[in-house]
Amino acid sequence: MTNFNNDYMMMRITGAYLKPNRDTAIWRNFSGRPTSLNPKGGTRYFTIDLNKSQLIEIGNDAIGWKIVNDIQELINDGWKIKIYDARDKYPDSIPNANLNVIVSYEHKKPAIYQHLDDVKLELDQDTIGGLDNAWIDKAQIKLGHSKAMTAYLNTAHIYLKPNNSDDWAA
Repeated sequence: MTNFNNDYMMMRITGAYLKPNRDTAIWRNFSGRPTSLNPKGGTRYFTIDLNKSQLIEIGNDAIGWKIVNDIQELINDGWKIKIYDARDKYPDSIPNANLNVIVSYEHKKPAIYQHLDDVKLELDQDTIGGLDNAWIDKAQIKLGHSKAMTAYLNTAHIYLKPNNSDDWAA
């Protein structure tokens, strides 16, 4: 475990890979729409694939930031990381390490910015739902956590791909 006090620890992810909505798997629900797991709706969330994210750091601005070299470090610190083992048909693949992030406007409003070309737009709880099916290129994200180490969005800069992009991997 790190020497940081977990009460003030945050996670900063540069080049975060936000899982896209595909088939029946719901990885993004910024709008808080009803789903099979949350029939009443209202819960806003998204999932980050930590294996595909470029740089993960923990700490805070007051005590400094430490680069995370191993996902197990985050698990040992109490972050709720879900590990999904590689399937039998892909024996050389790395297990998926996913972090579910809650987007809440109840206590402290998160600062969320959408970037497309040279335009920066601040999103609020009425406009954030547009990210559900957006073509996201990359993201810079800062997360806080609850006492139970559930990740909550603090700040996000979401960079969108232009609509004419030939790359369909959102």
